[in-house]
Amino acid sequence: MEDALLVLDSVRPRIEEYYDINGALPQSDADLNLRLSVPYDEVVRRVAISGGGATGETTLYVMLNDGVADVSSVDGAFGLVATPHPDGYLTWHCANFGMKPSYLPEVCRNAR
Repeated sequence: MEDALLVLDSVRPRIEEYYDINGALPQSDADLNLRLSVPYDEVVRRVAISGGGATGETTLYVMLNDGVADVSSVDGAFGLVATPHPDGYLTWHCANFGMKPSYLPEVCRNAR
């Protein structure tokens, strides 16, 4: 799953740049013009963004290909959640969407 985390880390600067320019978080893939192939690679099925707006959180998440980490592509995902800090920067934490914690990257195993 570390490979999937690297995919998220490669998109994270685009969210930070969007936030710096617009003062709000992106609400969808379209806000970043995020057009990544599906499936993305042998581990990651899809990379997507949800949430956002001026004060909310944005979740950048990956859905895994069928059979990866013993999940189907419809019920296994994890991601990084961006939250605006009052001092004008974003804080990040992991989120788990139905994956067994043992399959998550080490840094995300205690995700809320």
